[in-house]
Amino acid sequence: ASGVIGTVWLVRLYIENWAVWLISDIVSTILCLVSGLYLMALLYLVYTLMSIVGWRQWKKEGRYI
Repeated sequence: ASGVIGTVWLVRLYIENWAVWLISDIVSTILCLVSGLYLMALLYLVYTLMSIVGWRQWKKEGRYI
């Protein structure tokens, strides 16, 4: 559900989409670590970092509503 919300908000240029992605990615990283899916956890960690970079870039450029 968070992925759908994040995607819709991304398309509509709501800066809050990055918070949704960040929370979703952090939760997914933790769940993967607990489940022993370490490579998948690494992938979600990369997604988390990309969310942080995207959020900062949008704030810097003012690319949101």
